[in-house]
Amino acid sequence: MNQINFAQIGHVGEAPSESFEGLVCQLARNTSDSPHDTFIKNNGSGGDGGVECYLTLANGDEYGWQAKYFLETLQESQWTQITASVRTAIDKHPKLTKYYICLPRNLNDSRKRNSGKPVNTERDRWNKHVRQWKDIANQENRNIEFILWGESELISQIFNDKSSAALINYWFNLDVPSWEGMNKLFIHSKSALGERYSEEMNIELPIEKSLDALSGNDKWLTETKNWLTDFHEQYSRIKGWSSKNIKDSAQSSFQIIGLAADHLHKILSEFRNNKYCLYSNSEELEKQTQRMLENLNLMQDCLCHSDSDNTNTNSDQIEEYEVIQARNFFEKFLSTLSRPSFLAGKNRVLLLTGPAGSGKSHLLCDFTRKQMERGQPVVLLLGQNYPGGDPTKFIYNGLHLHSNDSDLQLLELYGAQSSRRVVIIIDAVNEGEHSSDWKNNLLALRQIITENPHLCLVISCRSTYLNQIIGDTIKSKFPTVNHPGFSGNKSKAARKYLEKFGIQAPDVPFLSEELTNPLFLRTICSAMKSQNQCVFSFKSDGLDKLLSFYQSSIENNIANKLNLRSTAIIRNAIKCFTTLLFPDQLFGISYVKVLDVFQEKLFGHAEEILNSLITEGLLSESPSLNKDGDNIVNFSFERFSDLYNAQLLLVEYDTISKFQKALLPENKVGQFLLKNSPGNGIIEVLSVLIPERFNCELVDLID
Repeated sequence: MNQINFAQIGHVGEAPSESFEGLVCQLARNTSDSPHDTFIKNNGSGGDGGVECYLTLANGDEYGWQAKYFLETLQESQWTQITASVRTAIDKHPKLTKYYICLPRNLNDSRKRNSGKPVNTERDRWNKHVRQWKDIANQENRNIEFILWGESELISQIFNDKSSAALINYWFNLDVPSWEGMNKLFIHSKSALGERYSEEMNIELPIEKSLDALSGNDKWLTETKNWLTDFHEQYSRIKGWSSKNIKDSAQSSFQIIGLAADHLHKILSEFRNNKYCLYSNSEELEKQTQRMLENLNLMQDCLCHSDSDNTNTNSDQIEEYEVIQARNFFEKFLSTLSRPSFLAGKNRVLLLTGPAGSGKSHLLCDFTRKQMERGQPVVLLLGQNYPGGDPTKFIYNGLHLHSNDSDLQLLELYGAQSSRRVVIIIDAVNEGEHSSDWKNNLLALRQIITENPHLCLVISCRSTYLNQIIGDTIKSKFPTVNHPGFSGNKSKAARKYLEKFGIQAPDVPFLSEELTNPLFLRTICSAMKSQNQCVFSFKSDGLDKLLSFYQSSIENNIANKLNLRSTAIIRNAIKCFTTLLFPDQLFGISYVKVLDVFQEKLFGHAEEILNSLITEGLLSESPSLNKDGDNIVNFSFERFSDLYNAQLLLVEYDTISKFQKALLPENKVGQFLLKNSPGNGIIEVLSVLIPERFNCELVDLID
């Protein structure tokens, strides 16, 4: 794998030392984000005034950079050159407060011993010279911080720069991942998602915590720090317990609790230096927490059944409360260790599932947007573009990288140098011509992710395709979270959507289950806004009006996309599809059969219209239960299917006499009633529509 090698730095027409100075100046310039700072690059061999460049801050302080292209171990003459530059910089820059010395190599710090005596390493000599330079500055009543940018620090600066790919390509002629390349991919993917993503319509959901934990972002970091604060408070309370308040029968448990608390405290104290210590020590954390809980329960039992003659009752009450409080805290922590969010952060892989239109693509796209805004690297790919075969090539092609790196080492290097996890997201692996290839390649991709500690993988798949595309073996290797849309929170979500669209919500509750589907809700709101409707006037029981409005919205969307003069052909397609369902195909029809009928009945645009009805969410496509069967097409919402079929029957049998005749046992409607209970959806809808149409009850017509 090609890595940055400062011995190979060079731009056309420049010596390596000149190129190194140019790179340092470019990195120095990029350290400032303030428009009030002034950056100056000096000209001349070795730099003028002891610096290659310097930055003047708004308060007048100056930061200076000195580049020394020393590739080998530093000799005394080279240290002398650096000291000379330091003296000149102090003399020529009276406002200098920070001085960066940049070298294309890491200083040796082997800590070896020679005949029992410690070796004086380059790092030791650096520390010695820093003290000398500080003395020189102190003689001038100056306080200057001397900072080393060695090979590691320079590479980190390069990869932290948003133009890192351009820098590396320009100075080293290498093709590498970059924030800029990831951002371009995000913009392209977001555009391809179309109506499935809208930034202003975002509603935060609890399942986002799994993505935060997996990426190790600032949001997760803040929540983890808050929890650690609670832990340290609980730890202090436990260590403050006195054994004098504990009965003899509970002394053993008391001692074990203290030891377990100390063990947990020791592990969690590592967080300052390693924010992922919870993941690397998860088994030990679980073991010690279980140990803690077992003995807290034993101690509580002893306190609850203690003899009042031997123990102060009030003391028992206090101790019992403290034990219960501690037990509740550690029970919650133990459950956290098995949650998908924790497992996602630990394993660095996540599978997101959910029904069609639930908002999986929106969630992943919005997560990517927020990550990119924070400077966190994300590679967002759409499953519909997967060409089959090796997924690593798919990933690199998305970033426009031409590499034979089949182990994603370039992305790992990017993450390692920037000290961030690179999140690779593949949305909707159930889509695309080669979706079946994922089943043969996902485990290998997961293994690559496991071997690279700075890489993470998120894949999403529609629930109905899990067995076909993912399978049980792969699913067992991925922590899984389900995106239920707005289920359980539909009223709040619907009102928030309406508010953002500037539509007044009704005072009555939202009862329609369809409103738990974000795609459906967005379609309704977009259509209302386009028609300048400011009040959500659909009654909770007015499914037919809601359906009519929803259908007309989709018809208009498809007509606009396909440049059709009229929506009539789309309306006919929906009617044509409905006639195929009743009464024997209510669970769906094969895609091929629907397409054949559409081509026969609709002539032009048949396939485009069918695919658009699926994309817009009115119809859904799911795999057949038969291994080699065609995909099955049906209405996305069962209640809509019921209503469409009931309405179609009332169009076909448009008088009382016709409908009453259709109800005879030998006819299809009568046979359907005999085979199904009154709770059947179509029968329920007919029970509502028949009184409106014929001014009588369905049961009266049957009698």
